Amino acid sequence: MAIWKRLTGLDGGSVDVNLDQVAYIRHTGNVSTIYFVGGETDSGRSMSVGVKETPEEILKAGKSTTQTMGFNP
Repeated sequence: MAIWKRLTGLDGGSVDVNLDQVAYIRHTGNVSTIYFVGGETDSGRSMSVGVKETPEEILKAGKSTTQTMGFNP
């Protein structure tokens, strides 16, 4: 079951984040940068996204969802 959180991107738009894929969160000034497990760009940098919420707000209980995998048990 994935835990999703809708956050506010730096441009004011919505950013949906799967909290199960977060490696760590770094907070600097008014920006929290979320780094993802195994995420890497073509230039070798870690895949990340900047959001306006604090780490505490990000880690509050998110919405739990299930996603079908294309088959029915």
